[in-house]
Amino acid sequence: MGKYNHSNLSHKDLARLANVTQPTVSRALDPSRCHLISPATRQRIVDLAQELGFQPNIHARRTRSKCSEAITLVIDDITASSKSSYDFNRPNTMTTFEQVNGIIDGANDFGFDVKFLPLYFRRDIDVDSLSQRIGFPYSDGVFFLGFHYLRQLAAIAEQRRVPVVVALATVNNYACVNVDPLTGYRQLITELKQRGRGRIAFCGIDKREQPFQVFRHTALRQALAEDNSGEVAEVAEFYFNSLLDIRRQMEKLSREPNGVNALVCSSDSLALHIRNELAYLGTDSRFSIVGYAGEPQFGDLASIVVPRYDICRLATRLLIEAIRAKKAPDCRSWLLPSTLRLGTSL
Repeated sequence: MGKYNHSNLSHKDLARLANVTQPTVSRALDPSRCHLISPATRQRIVDLAQELGFQPNIHARRTRSKCSEAITLVIDDITASSKSSYDFNRPNTMTTFEQVNGIIDGANDFGFDVKFLPLYFRRDIDVDSLSQRIGFPYSDGVFFLGFHYLRQLAAIAEQRRVPVVVALATVNNYACVNVDPLTGYRQLITELKQRGRGRIAFCGIDKREQPFQVFRHTALRQALAEDNSGEVAEVAEFYFNSLLDIRRQMEKLSREPNGVNALVCSSDSLALHIRNELAYLGTDSRFSIVGYAGEPQFGDLASIVVPRYDICRLATRLLIEAIRAKKAPDCRSWLLPSTLRLGTSL
C-alpha cells in the first residue's frame, strides 16, 4: 500500500486493493446504495478507505445520484404557549431532544444528514417558501414530528414524489409511527387491581373531544373492557379548564370517602397539578394518580410511558428505506407499545 499517494487515491485504486469491482466500492461508500452489497464487504471496504485516509467526493456523488443524503425534519409548533393562563399538555425541551436524538441516530445509521425546519412562533411562514426547501438538492424526504397546521406542505411533498413520514401522530393517507397506549393501560389495570384501587376517573383538559384525549381515553376504555374481573371500572370523567377548576374538583372529590380512588390523566403535567392539589388537602395518599407520556422531569410520577426515541428512530428508518427504494412509504400506521412507569403517585 505504500506505493500509493493517499491524497490521489481513486475508487479504481481502492477496488484493486480490496479485490472487488469499482462499482462495489462506489456502492460501499454511498449511504444511499450501500444496502445493495453484503454488510461484510461494505465494512471491509469502509475500513480500508479509513485506513488509507480515502475520502470520496460526496458532492459529485450526490449530484450524480440526485440524492442529497438528507431529510428535512419539520418540527410542529409545539412550544407555543396556551392562550389561557395554564397549559397542562405543553411538551418540554427534554422531551423534544429525546425525539430529535432518535431521528438523528436513525439518520446516522444510514449516513444521512438532518435539516431542521422548526415552526415555533412562525405561522407567518409561507407554504410556497417552505416547499422550496424539500426535494433534491435540499433533501430527499420529509419527516413530520407531529402534524401541524401546514398540511399543504405534506400535500406538496407528495405531489413532488418526496417521501413523507409522520411520527407521534396518526394521519390518514400517510405513513405514521405512533404509540399504542393500550399496552401501558393493561399494565396499569393489573397494578390498580393489586392495590385495590379499581374506581377510576379519567381526567382531561378543557374539551373532551380533543383528538389526543380521545385517543388515550379510548385506549383506557378498551383495556377496561378486556378485563372481566369486575374489580376495576371507570366511574367518572373530569375535564378542567383552569387551575381553580382543579382545586374545586379535588376539594369535592376529597369529601367523598367511597368515591373515586384512581385518577388516570391525559398528561403528566395535569397529573402533577392534581397531585399537588391533593397533597395540599392532605388526601393524596387516598388516590392513585397516573399521568401520560413519561416525561423525564416527572420521574417520580406514575405514568404511561411513550417510547419517543424508538418511535422517531423507526420512523427515520422507514423514511430512508423509502428514499432508497425511490417510492413512497406504505400508507399505514406502525404502533410501538407503551409501558407503565411505577411512581410514588401510584
